[in-house]
Amino acid sequence: MVSIRPLSQAEAQAYAPLTFPAYRAALARPAERPAVYVGAMDEGEPVAFAIGGAPDGGFELVSLYVSPLHRRHGLGGAMLAAIENALGPTHRYGAHFLTVREDQPGPALFLVRHGWRQGAVRQVVCRMSIEAAHRIPWRGLGRARTGDTMLAWDDVPAGPRDRLKAALESGALALHDTVEPFQYEGTHDRATSVALLRGGDLVGWVITHPLDADTLRWTCSYVLPGLQTAGRVIPLWWSVVERQTAAARHAGFIWTVPMDLPRMAAFARERLRPHADWLGYACTFVKDFTR
Repeated sequence: MVSIRPLSQAEAQAYAPLTFPAYRAALARPAERPAVYVGAMDEGEPVAFAIGGAPDGGFELVSLYVSPLHRRHGLGGAMLAAIENALGPTHRYGAHFLTVREDQPGPALFLVRHGWRQGAVRQVVCRMSIEAAHRIPWRGLGRARTGDTMLAWDDVPAGPRDRLKAALESGALALHDTVEPFQYEGTHDRATSVALLRGGDLVGWVITHPLDADTLRWTCSYVLPGLQTAGRVIPLWWSVVERQTAAARHAGFIWTVPMDLPRMAAFARERLRPHADWLGYACTFVKDFTR
C-alpha cells in the first residue's frame, strides 16, 4: 500500500534518484532557502517524490516525479496536493518551470487539470545527440568570416572581456539575462565553452555546463545583433560539437533560445528540429492561492 508523508531533508536523500541530478547534490548540502519535501513509499520502496521551495511571496513547485508503474492512479495529484497544502496557505501563488516537449504534453496537461495555468513561454528547448549533430550541414548554414578568431572561452584575453563588460555596465549594450555570458562562468565546462572574436572584440559565445552523465547543456549561446542574420553563430555551434566529440564525455546536448530573440528561435524551430531528438518550450505555470 502506498503511503505519502512529509520528509526532513535528511530523509529526502533516500528519494534523490527520483529528482533531477542538479537537485540530488543539493539534498546533501545545507538548504539555501526554506523547502518542503514529500515522499511516497510502496512496500518500503520510494515511488514518488516532490520538492517545494518557499521564497517570499510565492512558492515554487521545484520537482514532482512518480515512478512509471505508479502513474495514472492518482498518486501524482495527491503528491501535488500535499505540496499545495503545505505551502499554499502561506503564499499568494505557486509557480512551476516546465519544459513542455512537443511529443510529450502529458506533464503540462496534468498541471492544467489541477488548476494551474500556463503563463509565459520563455524559451525554445532542443535536445540532440552528437551523432545527429554531425549529420547537419553546418557549413551550408553559416560560415566564419576571414579574420574571425574562434577560441576557448577561458582563453579570451582580458581586453575583449573588459570591453564587453564595460559596454554592459554602461548600458551601451543591452543583453537578455539568459545570454549574458559572465553570470554563467565559474562552473562552466572548460573543454567545450567557446568564444568568437572579431577585430579584437568579443562578439559571440557559447557557455556550456554538464547537465547529467549523458547530456551537456549549452546554457548561453549568442552572437551580437549585427551578426545574427549572417549566421555567425553557426561556426560557434559547430566548434562546440567538435569539442564535445573530442572530449567524449557526453553523448548529447540540450540548448535553449529565448523566445524574445525571434530570429534565433525561428532558426532552431525551422532548421534544427528535423535533426533533434525532441523540441519543446520552457514554460511557466502558475496557480493563484489568494482565492
